[in-house]
Amino acid sequence: MKIICITVAALATAALCSGQMPARARIDVDGNSKGIALTNFIVSKGSARCASWMKPEQNARFVTSDLDIAQNKWTQVFFTFTPLASGEVNIQLKGNYWKKNSADKNITPVPVYFDAVTVTGGTIVNGDFEERDDQGELKSWYKGGNEASWMNVPPLINNDPVFVKSGSQSIRVWHNAVYSQNIKVTANTPVTINAWVYQDVK
Repeated sequence: MKIICITVAALATAALCSGQMPARARIDVDGNSKGIALTNFIVSKGSARCASWMKPEQNARFVTSDLDIAQNKWTQVFFTFTPLASGEVNIQLKGNYWKKNSADKNITPVPVYFDAVTVTGGTIVNGDFEERDDQGELKSWYKGGNEASWMNVPPLINNDPVFVKSGSQSIRVWHNAVYSQNIKVTANTPVTINAWVYQDVK
């Protein structure tokens, strides 16, 4: 089966370099570790595309979505994809970044809060972010990036009820500071990731 990926990276970059801070969340899916290609992308509102910065065979295994959300209130989003093989893929919950213009070398983190994440067509653990391990970290979730790339805005567990949709905890993430988890998928079975997202704009 031939996978056709329409690349709209230039449009996404232009949006991130505009004069207005983006009201978007991101859910990326990476099937490269198990060689799982991905196809048939559908989003609640926004866009999804294959990666364009890897080798061609790797691009077809990595998809990134830009999900339009409201500011200062919770928005429910979803992202659907179909894996072409069975195994595990890595899902990454992200926010975005912002630049004043394309010539600006400085980026500004644009964090968002995720809560109540569910998956149909696959498995997810601790999608409500309520369980912690003995070290106080989220069970079954992994932090992405490092202190240098986080730019003083690390991925974190949030307890402020203003930014919690259900239960007592949510997570805060942005482009360089993510939480990720490997989920099991089945060949040719559509997978839908549902989540609630909040962007705090003062």
